[in-house]
Amino acid sequence: ELYLVAINGSGKDSYFIAILALYLLCCKKRNKIVITTSDGKQMYNQTFPAMKSFAEAINKKLKDEGFATEDFIDVKFGEISSNQTGGIIHAFVTDDAGRAEGYHPFADEIESELTLIINEAKTVKAEIFQAFRRCNPYTRYLCVSSTGTDSGYFYEHAVKSITYPAPIDPKKPYARYITSYDCPHVSPDLIERDERELEPWLFDSIHRSRFSS
Repeated sequence: ELYLVAINGSGKDSYFIAILALYLLCCKKRNKIVITTSDGKQMYNQTFPAMKSFAEAINKKLKDEGFATEDFIDVKFGEISSNQTGGIIHAFVTDDAGRAEGYHPFADEIESELTLIINEAKTVKAEIFQAFRRCNPYTRYLCVSSTGTDSGYFYEHAVKSITYPAPIDPKKPYARYITSYDCPHVSPDLIERDERELEPWLFDSIHRSRFSS
C-alpha cells in the first residue's frame, strides 16, 4: 500500500502511473491494472494520453527491432490490453462506489496480479477507497495525488504511513513525498521567488508537498 504525495508538474501521470501500468501489462502474465479518479480532466488530458503515448512507443520499438509484426498492445479509450500477455488496464472516472467494486485477479492464472491505482486521490470520496478495498486479493494499492487540505481519506492515511526514506515494512502503508527540490526541471529561481512572495502555507503546498488547512 503506497501513498505517493507529489507536487503538480512532477510527472505523476507520465513518469509514474503510465510507466508502472504498462510495465505490469507487458512484463507479467495475466495482470489486471485498475485506475480511477473523480477528476475527468485528469484522466482525459493526462493519465490516459500518457499511457496511450507510452503504449504506442512500445509497439513501434518492437516492430522497428523486428520482435513483432503487429501491435503488442491494443489501445482503446478506457482500456489497454495485450493479447500476448493476456493483461488489461481498466481506466475510468467515477464518483460511484459501485463502479469501483468487483475487480479481482484473473481466476485462470495463478500468477495473476491485481493493481489498484487511485489518481488525484485528494478529490476522491472515501466511499471509492472503501470500494477498492473490497477488490481482494490485490497485490498493489496505490494512491497518487498532489496535496490538498489536511483532512479526508488520502490525507489521513498518508500522514500515518511509514515515510521514505525509512525502511519499507510490507505489512504497513508506505508514503513518499516528492517536492520541487526533488525535480531538476523546477527552477531554483522560481522556488526562491515563490518563497519570498507567497504565503507560507501556499508555498509549502506548491513546493514542499505539505497538506494545509
